[in-house]
Amino acid sequence: MLFRSEIYEGSTTSDEDGGFQFRKGSPLSGPTITATITDENGTTSEFLGPLDTYVENRILQIDSVSPKLPLVTKRSDELQDNRIGDLWSGLWQPQEYEQLFDDYVFGLGLKRIRISVNSADIVTVDWTRPELSIHPMHDALISAIADEGHRIRYILSFWDKAHNTFHESLPCHRFSTEVDLQRYLSYVRFIVRHFRDRVQEFELWNEPNVTDCGQNILVEDYLNLVRNVVPVIREECPSAKIVVGSVTSLPFLGAQEYLLAILQSDVMPFVDGIAWHVGGPSAEYEEWGDYWTEYPTIVRQIEDVAHANGFCGEFIGDELNWRTPLNPHPLEAEPWLYSPAASAKYLARGIIMELGLDLTVGLALDDLEALPLTVSVVKNLCTIMAGHESIDMPAEIDTDYDGPGAYCAFRYPNDDRILAVWTDGVAQDEDPGVPATIMFPGLTAKTVTGIDVLHGFEQELVSETDGDSTIVRDLLVKDYPILIRLSDVTMGDDYKETVGDGFHRLGDIDAVPSSSGDPDRDGDGVPDDQDYCPDWPGSKEANGC
Repeated sequence: MLFRSEIYEGSTTSDEDGGFQFRKGSPLSGPTITATITDENGTTSEFLGPLDTYVENRILQIDSVSPKLPLVTKRSDELQDNRIGDLWSGLWQPQEYEQLFDDYVFGLGLKRIRISVNSADIVTVDWTRPELSIHPMHDALISAIADEGHRIRYILSFWDKAHNTFHESLPCHRFSTEVDLQRYLSYVRFIVRHFRDRVQEFELWNEPNVTDCGQNILVEDYLNLVRNVVPVIREECPSAKIVVGSVTSLPFLGAQEYLLAILQSDVMPFVDGIAWHVGGPSAEYEEWGDYWTEYPTIVRQIEDVAHANGFCGEFIGDELNWRTPLNPHPLEAEPWLYSPAASAKYLARGIIMELGLDLTVGLALDDLEALPLTVSVVKNLCTIMAGHESIDMPAEIDTDYDGPGAYCAFRYPNDDRILAVWTDGVAQDEDPGVPATIMFPGLTAKTVTGIDVLHGFEQELVSETDGDSTIVRDLLVKDYPILIRLSDVTMGDDYKETVGDGFHRLGDIDAVPSSSGDPDRDGDGVPDDQDYCPDWPGSKEANGC
């Protein structure tokens, strides 16, 4: 039964998954409703909390009459790899984590996990806990994660607790002494040997560019660390992948310059992953500057420099997290906050953008019990993106919207294609969307389905075929990704798509100022089309880096 205050609105019956539709045939009596649930035995629940009746936000296509079906999500052990993971670090009380992992790792459908029993940051270290031992319940937890089919990346942070009673006695710049380096190598050997049958990846330090004494590593010492640690890991576990970088969000603490120094070094051919932290960027806060709009360009620069120096592994954008007043940073280190709805929308954008750029995605989620929209976004995307392959697919998007937008595409083992499209301005709590016509030249589909990743439903869209192209009219593009699934596709003779980075901006965001000669926006004398680092002044000998 559905009510507003004391006004009876009507009743409906749910399907076996709990999804339902209610059509009254006339407007509801107010802006919110509440409901009771009656089971098959006639037992009726208490009233549920108020539910928003704002209908525009639940519409994918103008005048569509197709039924909306709830998305059915899956646990992680039921999914192919989706390249989406989360961070769990500093597991102090092992007995508390079994249910949390079942709900917020396995239950969400995540396939990657970045983890450390030890704290990854010196400011949160528990100095009473030994490092060269593994609690049996932590050991069991790592085994459970591995059994669930997760790819595990273990953070090799080491605070030398056996030789220091408090962190002030550690070298301010870590691994600047041979003693500190050798103790770390012993720790690495212990951890890798212990977990080599369950952990696939090992990460060399977390945020080495931070300025805190005991955690900071000068870049030349970090490179020396990599040269010494790689042989130890290879000896103990030849199949392990080694991840380097893991610097803070790129606009802060010289992270971009620190990462660039790693990318230009001789260690690139010997490692398997390059990671950096993304944070929660948006146009709402001055501290982030133009980082959000420049991010795809920065990623491509990272890839170009790494490949030029012999790297042929995986690129990872970690620690996506748009905080809300319900989960502020405990140390007030991240003062930017968003509403729960805006946070979930930015998270959806961030995940899809990174996957569209052909990156592996790492989240930094917390307090999910208070953030149901965030849980919905993560569960839905983990299921939808399982088995995906990023592609650059032809698409023509026509809309009267004046602001920025973005889109990217994916291919699946069953030959389905998905296009994700969104408006890319400041996220709003309520966004009715802007109408758009989307054409897929050279590709016809028997079925076209719209997917709302925020509210968790899908709906068959009205589409038409024009020659060998598919057209979807009056799609409402929102300020979070709306996905269009094309099923039973046929490709025309001229259709072309490429595997890999297929992320595109809409509008003039990526326009480069014109000049009388070749564009050279960093002014270092190397034209942008030859410059591996077009936003960082460099030298001609280093291809502009």
